[in-house]
Amino acid sequence: MLTYDQLVEELHYDQITGIFTRKKSCKGRKENAIVGSKRKDGYLTTSFRRKFFYIHRLAWFYIYKEWPNGLIDHINGIKSDNRIDNLRIVTHSQNLQNSKKHIDNASGYKCVWKHSETKWRSGICFNGKIKYLGLFDDPQSAYQAYLSASKIYNTHNSNKNF
Repeated sequence: MLTYDQLVEELHYDQITGIFTRKKSCKGRKENAIVGSKRKDGYLTTSFRRKFFYIHRLAWFYIYKEWPNGLIDHINGIKSDNRIDNLRIVTHSQNLQNSKKHIDNASGYKCVWKHSETKWRSGICFNGKIKYLGLFDDPQSAYQAYLSASKIYNTHNSNKNF
Protein backbone atom coordinates (compact mmCIF):
# COMPACT_ATOMS: atom_id res chain seq x y z
CA MET A 1 0.00 0.00 0.00
CA LEU A 2 1.21 3.48 -0.83
CA THR A 3 2.21 5.50 2.21
CA TYR A 4 1.80 9.22 2.63
CA ASP A 5 5.58 9.70 2.88
CA GLN A 6 6.14 7.85 -0.43
CA LEU A 7 3.53 9.99 -2.15
CA VAL A 8 4.88 13.38 -1.01
CA GLU A 9 8.47 12.28 -1.63
CA GLU A 10 7.81 11.67 -5.32
CA LEU A 11 4.86 13.89 -6.26
CA HIS A 12 3.72 17.45 -5.70
CA TYR A 13 0.01 18.30 -5.60
CA ASP A 14 -1.19 21.82 -6.32
CA GLN A 15 -4.54 22.10 -4.57
CA ILE A 16 -5.42 25.29 -6.49
CA THR A 17 -5.15 23.61 -9.91
CA GLY A 18 -5.69 19.99 -8.82
CA ILE A 19 -2.62 18.88 -10.76
CA PHE A 20 0.08 16.47 -9.63
CA THR A 21 3.66 16.84 -10.91
CA ARG A 22 6.78 14.72 -10.43
CA LYS A 23 9.40 15.98 -8.01
CA LYS A 24 12.20 14.07 -9.74
CA SER A 25 12.93 12.17 -12.93
CA CYS A 26 12.20 8.47 -12.85
CA LYS A 27 12.15 5.77 -15.55
CA GLY A 28 11.90 8.15 -18.49
CA ARG A 29 9.48 10.49 -16.77
CA LYS A 30 10.80 14.00 -16.39
CA GLU A 31 10.93 16.15 -13.29
CA ASN A 32 7.94 18.56 -13.07
CA ALA A 33 6.00 16.48 -15.62
CA ILE A 34 2.25 16.42 -15.08
CA VAL A 35 1.02 13.11 -13.71
CA GLY A 36 -2.06 11.33 -14.99
CA SER A 37 -3.88 10.46 -18.16
CA LYS A 38 -7.55 10.86 -19.00
CA ARG A 39 -9.69 7.74 -19.34
CA LYS A 40 -12.65 7.46 -21.70
CA ASP A 41 -15.01 8.08 -18.77
CA GLY A 42 -13.29 11.40 -17.98
CA TYR A 43 -11.39 10.44 -14.82
CA LEU A 44 -7.65 11.02 -14.53
CA THR A 45 -5.57 8.02 -13.47
CA THR A 46 -1.93 7.15 -12.98
CA SER A 47 0.31 4.23 -12.29
CA PHE A 48 2.44 4.82 -9.22
CA ARG A 49 4.78 2.26 -7.69
CA ARG A 50 3.25 -0.47 -9.86
CA LYS A 51 -0.30 0.27 -8.75
CA PHE A 52 -3.17 2.02 -10.48
CA PHE A 53 -4.70 5.11 -8.79
CA TYR A 54 -7.40 7.62 -9.53
CA ILE A 55 -5.92 11.11 -9.27
CA HIS A 56 -8.85 12.40 -7.18
CA ARG A 57 -8.22 9.72 -4.55
CA LEU A 58 -4.49 10.58 -4.49
CA ALA A 59 -5.42 14.25 -4.03
CA TRP A 60 -7.59 13.40 -1.03
CA PHE A 61 -4.80 11.28 0.48
CA TYR A 62 -2.21 14.02 -0.18
CA ILE A 63 -4.23 16.71 1.63
CA TYR A 64 -5.88 14.76 4.46
CA LYS A 65 -3.14 12.13 5.00
CA GLU A 66 -5.68 9.32 4.97
CA TRP A 67 -7.38 7.36 2.23
CA PRO A 68 -10.99 8.38 1.63
CA ASN A 69 -13.44 6.07 3.41
CA GLY A 70 -16.09 6.36 0.70
CA LEU A 71 -16.69 7.52 -2.84
CA ILE A 72 -15.30 10.87 -3.92
CA ASP A 73 -17.61 13.15 -5.83
CA HIS A 74 -16.53 15.93 -8.15
CA ILE A 75 -18.89 18.71 -7.04
CA ASN A 76 -18.97 20.49 -10.40
CA GLY A 77 -19.42 17.22 -12.30
CA ILE A 78 -16.11 17.54 -14.18
CA LYS A 79 -14.31 14.27 -13.50
CA SER A 80 -10.89 15.67 -14.39
CA ASP A 81 -11.19 18.69 -12.05
CA ASN A 82 -9.26 17.44 -9.04
CA ARG A 83 -8.96 20.65 -7.05
CA ILE A 84 -9.44 19.73 -3.40
CA ASP A 85 -12.28 22.28 -3.10
CA ASN A 86 -14.12 20.34 -5.83
CA LEU A 87 -13.89 16.98 -4.05
CA ARG A 88 -16.10 15.56 -1.30
CA ILE A 89 -16.85 12.15 0.18
CA VAL A 90 -20.35 10.87 -0.59
CA THR A 91 -22.42 7.73 -0.30
CA HIS A 92 -23.24 5.70 -3.40
CA SER A 93 -26.79 7.10 -3.40
CA GLN A 94 -25.53 10.70 -3.19
CA ASN A 95 -23.07 10.05 -6.00
CA LEU A 96 -25.86 8.72 -8.23
CA GLN A 97 -27.89 11.87 -7.58
CA ASN A 98 -25.01 13.90 -8.97
CA SER A 99 -24.85 11.87 -12.16
CA LYS A 100 -25.60 13.50 -15.48
CA LYS A 101 -27.22 10.21 -16.47
CA HIS A 102 -30.29 11.32 -14.48
CA ILE A 103 -30.98 14.09 -17.00
CA ASP A 104 -33.42 13.41 -19.79
CA ASN A 105 -32.48 15.53 -22.80
CA ALA A 106 -36.16 16.17 -23.49
CA SER A 107 -36.71 17.86 -20.12
CA GLY A 108 -33.29 19.36 -19.37
CA TYR A 109 -33.81 18.58 -15.67
CA LYS A 110 -32.47 15.93 -13.33
CA CYS A 111 -34.87 13.09 -12.57
CA VAL A 112 -37.58 14.42 -14.89
CA TRP A 113 -38.83 12.37 -17.85
CA LYS A 114 -41.38 12.84 -20.58
CA HIS A 115 -44.41 10.67 -19.72
CA SER A 116 -46.81 11.53 -22.53
CA GLU A 117 -47.47 14.34 -24.97
CA THR A 118 -48.74 16.58 -22.15
CA LYS A 119 -47.29 15.15 -18.92
CA TRP A 120 -43.91 14.99 -17.21
CA ARG A 121 -42.86 12.39 -14.64
CA SER A 122 -40.52 12.87 -11.69
CA GLY A 123 -38.80 10.42 -9.37
CA ILE A 124 -36.01 10.16 -6.83
CA CYS A 125 -33.64 7.35 -5.89
CA PHE A 126 -33.37 6.63 -2.16
CA ASN A 127 -31.73 3.58 -0.55
CA GLY A 128 -31.43 1.92 -3.93
CA LYS A 129 -35.12 2.28 -4.82
CA ILE A 130 -36.83 4.77 -7.13
CA LYS A 131 -39.69 6.65 -5.51
CA TYR A 132 -42.25 7.91 -8.01
CA LEU A 133 -43.16 11.57 -7.31
CA GLY A 134 -46.04 12.03 -9.72
CA LEU A 135 -47.12 13.45 -13.06
CA PHE A 136 -46.90 17.16 -13.82
CA ASP A 137 -48.04 19.54 -16.54
CA ASP A 138 -44.54 20.89 -17.21
CA PRO A 139 -40.93 19.86 -16.55
CA GLN A 140 -40.32 22.76 -14.15
CA SER A 141 -43.09 21.54 -11.80
CA ALA A 142 -41.74 17.99 -11.98
CA TYR A 143 -38.27 19.28 -11.11
CA GLN A 144 -39.65 21.28 -8.17
CA ALA A 145 -41.17 18.04 -6.85
CA TYR A 146 -37.74 16.41 -7.15
CA LEU A 147 -36.11 19.29 -5.24
CA SER A 148 -38.71 19.08 -2.46
CA ALA A 149 -38.26 15.31 -2.19
CA SER A 150 -34.48 15.63 -2.16
CA LYS A 151 -34.73 17.81 0.96
CA ILE A 152 -37.00 15.26 2.66
CA TYR A 153 -34.74 12.32 1.75
CA ASN A 154 -31.57 14.40 2.29
CA THR A 155 -30.22 13.48 -1.13
CA HIS A 156 -29.76 16.91 -2.63
CA ASN A 157 -26.00 17.07 -2.07
CA SER A 158 -25.70 17.14 -5.82
CA ASN A 159 -25.12 19.90 -8.30
CA LYS A 160 -27.73 22.34 -9.31
CA ASN A 161 -29.56 21.33 -12.44
CA PHE A 162 -27.03 20.77 -15.24
